[in-house]
Amino acid sequence: MKIKLFVLGILFLVPFIFTLAQEPRDSIKTEIQKEGLEKLISPTIVKLSGEAGLYGELYSISGRERRRPGSSGRIFFRPTLTLFENFSIDFDIMLSTEGNSARQQINQIAIHPEWGWGKAHIGDFNHEFSPLILNGVTIRGGGLELYSNLFRFQIVGGQTQRAIQAGPYSSAYSRYLGGLKIGIGKAESSFFDLNVIRVRDNTASLPKDLFIKDSTASKSGSQFGVTPQENLVVGANTDIKFLDNMFRFVGEVAGSVFTRDMNSTTYNKEDIAEADMPTFIDDIYKIRLSSNADFAYSAELIFNHNIVNSKIGYSLINPGYTSLGLGSLINDRRNIYFSTGIRLFENKFNIQGNFQFQNDNLLKQKLYTLSRAMYSISANVRPIKEITFVVSTMRNNMSNDASSDTLKVNNINSTYSFNLMTQLQLLQMNHSISASYSTQFAEDLNILRKGSEVKADNLTFSLTTMLGMSWSVTPSVSINVVDIQNRSKNTTSSYNLRINNRMLNSKLSNSLTLGYSDATTTKSAIITLQSGLSITNADMITFVIRSSFYSITTGNTSDYQEHKANFGFTHRF
Repeated sequence: MKIKLFVLGILFLVPFIFTLAQEPRDSIKTEIQKEGLEKLISPTIVKLSGEAGLYGELYSISGRERRRPGSSGRIFFRPTLTLFENFSIDFDIMLSTEGNSARQQINQIAIHPEWGWGKAHIGDFNHEFSPLILNGVTIRGGGLELYSNLFRFQIVGGQTQRAIQAGPYSSAYSRYLGGLKIGIGKAESSFFDLNVIRVRDNTASLPKDLFIKDSTASKSGSQFGVTPQENLVVGANTDIKFLDNMFRFVGEVAGSVFTRDMNSTTYNKEDIAEADMPTFIDDIYKIRLSSNADFAYSAELIFNHNIVNSKIGYSLINPGYTSLGLGSLINDRRNIYFSTGIRLFENKFNIQGNFQFQNDNLLKQKLYTLSRAMYSISANVRPIKEITFVVSTMRNNMSNDASSDTLKVNNINSTYSFNLMTQLQLLQMNHSISASYSTQFAEDLNILRKGSEVKADNLTFSLTTMLGMSWSVTPSVSINVVDIQNRSKNTTSSYNLRINNRMLNSKLSNSLTLGYSDATTTKSAIITLQSGLSITNADMITFVIRSSFYSITTGNTSDYQEHKANFGFTHRF
């Protein structure tokens, strides 16, 4: 509650600060001259900029279970204070009524001071070390970045996950992360970095009686449900540019130690010595029965010239590699990819080709290895300024090496598409036309599943007509046909009409969209009204109303209606 009052107080002061910033320069100059400080104070010494605003939403539904809160609201405040054109502080504050009901924290409060040779983070922030170690998680804590012409240093630490009590299988322990990066070179040019992160769950953040102990493994202390985890990741990454940036090499290697259950039995130093591992490891990281170590690496070579660009890469993520500093990671994966493109005739003709091969079962721990191969090629042709053609095709093969037809996987998906975009003038009006057609084939080559091929055809067409300077109309139609061999054919037709209008010297923009969709089992109508008003050069109001009506023609599901209205205000200063 105190935090919300603090933020509301800041938002209340923003107009006052903005008013002071807009005070006439002549009066300021007069006051400065009176004090004899004209040479000491300049408008460039202190500068305040940024944005603040609020967002509110109302939601209702009838005929089925509610999918969103009935009402929600957010306020945000993102100012930047700059001193002497060399030191700045960024604030990032966002509070939401959804913050308490969400599984993880939505509210954010952060301060980011920055100066000529460094930057700091205080509060909630996202930080990236490298794609294999730290990226995509929100840290509630602090961080420091220092850099010079040659060396770079970064340190971060804080909470990445709050404790949630929701039963033995849906709960979450509070999680804390600490990280260190040491680098040589500049991020915008060539560099080499060393990265280390340590992630650890707080075992005391959830009560022990929430879980059921495994009676058959009492010595290990194992439990059913969610377990507290621990992770140590060490790695290095580099980005090297050479020959006037024509060539670029990007690479990374990382090793991880991951403990699935911090309650499992630990190894003692005698056991570690018998495993031919240095005993000092026990002082750095407690090895347990549920611990495992593995590594991952990637490399990519990029070539970019005026008319030709190419890329070749290889990555390997072993099944035991885990980093709790990543938002998501698919391990047990080897990936090889290559792409090349050519630009000719002042970009009037472009062609791009891609190839990618991926497989799992790197350590042969599974009975079968699943492989995926993807090929694609696209051509973009613009014979004249007003016409553009795009033709593309893609083919995906997925198969495994099982000898039995029952377990054999052998699928092929192919897609072919054609797009046309043109502009023309007719009846003293400007028109933009977009048309596309695509067809997709899905085929299972397994002899036991023959006759289940799927073909999908999709045709879309849209026309935008400018009715003077203030009005435009865009009707569009889309038809999708899915044909499942020996089963059924489903057709979905969608029709939309969008009307745009600008008023008050384009300060007020309005749009009305009417949509209707007719599918085999569902019919729907959607009405959307959207408005945006620029009150001043710095203030903007947006308003959106959306109503959806669904009619279900089969099954036990009843018809339902869904309505949503939201309002937003943004002030830039």
